[in-house]
Amino acid sequence: YNRKYHYSHMAMLELIKGPGVAKTGVMMAAWQAAPVVDPDQNGRQQMAVEGLSEQRILYSLSYDMGIKWTPAIEVPTHAMGMRQGLPFPTAVWSPVLYCDPQTGRVWLFYAESSSCWRPSTPPSWEPGGDLKVLVVDNMGVEGAQPKWYQPRTLMREDEGGLIPKGARSDGMGVGGCERQGVLVSRDSGSTWYTYGNLSDPRTGLIEGTVAQIPDGRLLMYLRSNTGCTFQSVSGDRGRTWEPAEPANLPNPNSKLHMVRLQPSGYLAVVFNNHHRSSSCRNCRTHLHIVISKDNGVSWRNVATIEDSMETNVGQKLYIAYSRFFLGKCRSEFSQQQLQSGDPLCPGLVSENQGIKLAEVDISSLEALPQMKLVSDTERKAPNRKAVTGMMHHFVKTEIPRNMESMPSPIAALGIINKLKVMKWKDVVSILTLIYDLDYLGGAKFLRKRQELADAFHTILNVQGPFIKESYLKAHGITSLEGIDGDSLGKGHDTSGF
Repeated sequence: YNRKYHYSHMAMLELIKGPGVAKTGVMMAAWQAAPVVDPDQNGRQQMAVEGLSEQRILYSLSYDMGIKWTPAIEVPTHAMGMRQGLPFPTAVWSPVLYCDPQTGRVWLFYAESSSCWRPSTPPSWEPGGDLKVLVVDNMGVEGAQPKWYQPRTLMREDEGGLIPKGARSDGMGVGGCERQGVLVSRDSGSTWYTYGNLSDPRTGLIEGTVAQIPDGRLLMYLRSNTGCTFQSVSGDRGRTWEPAEPANLPNPNSKLHMVRLQPSGYLAVVFNNHHRSSSCRNCRTHLHIVISKDNGVSWRNVATIEDSMETNVGQKLYIAYSRFFLGKCRSEFSQQQLQSGDPLCPGLVSENQGIKLAEVDISSLEALPQMKLVSDTERKAPNRKAVTGMMHHFVKTEIPRNMESMPSPIAALGIINKLKVMKWKDVVSILTLIYDLDYLGGAKFLRKRQELADAFHTILNVQGPFIKESYLKAHGITSLEGIDGDSLGKGHDTSGF
């Protein structure tokens, strides 16, 4: 935690190995950070602001695998953009680290704002810009000072239209606006080529993360704003990509990160494991690690952390992530309250923020019961009796229980009407929150079974009247006038689940 920088975000980890570096390696973390801003004209203090002209990239080193870290040091990006035709200090974004293990040279890819200035309060730059790279030698070498070279522009903001660019996972991705591509070098970074133009009319696709699977293809997962992750595959080392399509991982419009584990070859993903629910559309919560043994066809949740981005070393996963508070403190808070650590303004006083590191031991991965489940590609059709039994239990038990938690009879009775018109895939999403669907074919399998959708609606239509009658009797309601009918489920909070 650094009291100067209340905004610290987009953390990236890399293990430095090479000549002069300790055999176990040196861990390097880099992230974007911006200082605290002054109170506005009403005296309200904003907790964290991104895109300030003072936003820089900081880095820190650990010589003991993450236990102790050096003080944060600013990366010499010398960032300058253009504002009203004149050079002006600008923001830098999205650091991505790569270490060449043969030479120990570290490459730091990042984006630098150049022209997209927004007159907000306070004034700030739009995310992204020119895509650049900095190279440094002697990083982590005992007794030597890091030798930084001059920044080099790999792709300008105005290439392919005036769209801010951004560095993405493992230095391979380049994204802008609503499309995603990759940068590829065949000569150890001397020259770079752009490939791919992934887009989808339903959503923007940004912040791709790439891993190679055993057959040589590249698998890319992408952040979207539809509630699920998108994926694409390249069979020619990134030159061309298949059209992006929804994958079987939820995504609340947040970044995710993927690596391939060695020696198992499994894929590991760290991500925010929830959809964009109406209660919290953009919450960066439920940070989970999931593992796939079949190249992304099915996933097993193996650990829960907090909030995200990672790389792996040996039999452990190291996850670097940011934690900070958004919003403003009301002007009536006195300086004495702030200095005393008033919990109502945590962004200015809490030390539980900044860049954090989590370590997860995966040496006993195969012993976890969820890893012993068969792949979705090998799974047999579940017992029909077990599936219908689950649906009967949901209708007879879970619906009445949730009706009792509703604030009004309109909201309670509206649950049944809402479920009648709800798409089957959304019903399965609700069932996923309540039941362990891995033993019933998995959510992906159930969503595709139209006969199960028909069976669910039959159960609901048969049991619905009895559930309503029981609810009305229990609450002493003798007339449905004004609370039943087509209006139920419209304009009222009937979520329940």
